[in-house]
Amino acid sequence: MLVRQSSIDHFWTILNNVPSQVTIVTTLLCFLNPFTRMGGTELVYNLFRECKPNAVNQHLGLCVFELVPFSQILPIMQALLIAMAVKGTLTIVTFGIKVPAGIFIPTLGVGACAGRVLGIAVQWAQRTYPSSRVFAACGGDQDCVVPGLYAMVGAASTLSGVTVSTSPHFIFYT
Repeated sequence: MLVRQSSIDHFWTILNNVPSQVTIVTTLLCFLNPFTRMGGTELVYNLFRECKPNAVNQHLGLCVFELVPFSQILPIMQALLIAMAVKGTLTIVTFGIKVPAGIFIPTLGVGACAGRVLGIAVQWAQRTYPSSRVFAACGGDQDCVVPGLYAMVGAASTLSGVTVSTSPHFIFYT
């Protein structure tokens, strides 16, 4: 007499294979903040965007439009650093276990997060200290620093490092 497997047995069988485990861990980790919830292309698109003060979409808090204390931009920088760590770790794990999850877009996202964090910090410093010698070339222009450009440089640099090639830099900057 054949006994049908219970649904609980089937559930444990699914949990015992590596791609299922990676999927569950990814799902749990990716709901930490809005940047880890986004898909790769959406994340890269938002991080590359230029800051425009009168835009309908305020860029998810990624831009510093006015003089604010550093404590007000710190949460967005922390969220981006968490997204960078989570996406970077998951990219390394999925690449290492040979699960078809991509390497190109996730790598761009990790580098873009790092670049945008630096860009936000430099933009804040430029708005806070516009007469500093470092920002003398800006001539008092408040739109001198473009955080999206920092994100592009970070993405190209990370992609160059992962692919062990300098061609992404040439592609990005031409």
